[in-house]
Amino acid sequence: MTKNRSATGTLGWVAVCLGIIGMLGALAILAAPGLSTAAPVAFGERLTVDVSAGDHAVYVTPSDEWDSITCTGRVGDDELGLRPSMIQQDLWIPARWDAQGSFDARAAGTVVLTCDGPVESATFTIGPVLSFEHLAAATLIGIASLMVALTGIALAFSASVTRRRARTINGGGPCS
Repeated sequence: MTKNRSATGTLGWVAVCLGIIGMLGALAILAAPGLSTAAPVAFGERLTVDVSAGDHAVYVTPSDEWDSITCTGRVGDDELGLRPSMIQQDLWIPARWDAQGSFDARAAGTVVLTCDGPVESATFTIGPVLSFEHLAAATLIGIASLMVALTGIALAFSASVTRRRARTINGGGPCS
């Protein structure tokens, strides 16, 4: 019986650790795009960034003037076709950025981008796309991890209470 209670407590602590690891993973999904942006540049200046092939996003200083901001540029030898994306999300970590749109780089190359608009002291940057699917995945992983951690806490607490009761019943002697 002692081994069963000990196994329950151990299983509880393992579940707590797995839950914490899962919650850190969910946080990493949300933080990674914001930590991977290029150094911001002021509106009206040129941002030159080497990018890999695939989707990339343009982020601008948070503003209510989103529809008045224009960004133009080149991806290698091609004109940059900035597309508004309805599922692209704003970045919140480590700083807040509004999603302006995204573009597809057919091959790795250099992007030269300029953004302008009626926002004072505004800046812009390029980074990975944070989509609605990323948010949904992080939310589901976070909720599942929280449930695993709470279950682990309940198991560890239950094993601890059972162990204390067994010592009290046995008069402080070894549990049977």
